Order: sequence, then C-alpha cells, then structure tokens
Amino acid sequence: MRETIDIKLGDQTFEIEDQSIKTSKAWRRKFADRLQPLFDFLPGLPDIDISKPEELVKLLPVIQKLLTDNVDDAIDILLEFSEVLEKEREWIENNASSKQAIVGLVEVLKLTNPFDVAGLKNVLNGPESTKTVSKSASPSGGSRRRSSKSASR
Repeated sequence: MRETIDIKLGDQTFEIEDQSIKTSKAWRRKFADRLQPLFDFLPGLPDIDISKPEELVKLLPVIQKLLTDNVDDAIDILLEFSEVLEKEREWIENNASSKQAIVGLVEVLKLTNPFDVAGLKNVLNGPESTKTVSKSASPSGGSRRRSSKSASR
C-alpha cells in the first residue's frame, strides 16, 4: 500500500500517490540538484547591517533569486513528481497560485521523506491515519485529479 496525499491547486484537488523507492530516490536527487545553487548561495551572504540602507543593496541578488528562479524551479519539481500533475501542467500553471504550488511541494517532500517524526511513529506503532489508502501499484507514482466540487459531495 502506498500512501497518498491531497494537494489543492487552483480549484482542483489532486490525489498524489507516493512513488517507488527507485523513482523517489531519483526525484529527491533531482530536487536537491535543481535547488542546490540556492543552498550554495545562502552561506556566502555577507554580514549585512540592515539598519544601513546602503547595506540592503547586497540582498538584491538573493531576493531576485528567491523570487524568480527558485520559485519556478520548485514549481517545476512539484509538477514533475506525479504523472497527473505533469499532464495537467498547463491547467495548473493557468489556475493555481505559486503559494498553492509551494504548499503542495512541502506536502510532497513530507511524503517522500521517510525520516520525519510522524513517519517514524507510524513505522513503530502502525499507521493511525485513514488517509493512507492504496489506489494503484503503478511504478509511475499514479495519481488522479478530483474536482473539489465532486470531493465535497
């Protein structure tokens, strides 16, 4: 049984299934590689005295990188996680907000990280959530799109 999560993008809810070990490993590596430039950039920031306006100018490259390249990369990584999200890329890009996508990415990261506290508790004590239902054993990390209207009926 693979765990599933629901991600709301635009006015739609997408049910995302966890991936196989092999697929998840490749995706996590891609995630780290795509966002590594940001991680490399942050420790190199100079000490900045924010009380001096002339010092704040040094933050502009970081702000630009955070607000443009890295947000776009993070959204791409989310959409690449699931076949359904990838197939619905155009709809999602036209209807979802960046904030929804980043929240979705955080949920996917929780799904793919077996070392979170709740995950370890489930391993040791057994799952307590009824949210973990297997829908498919496909190697591609199958998912399905649900309308929020039909989900509430």
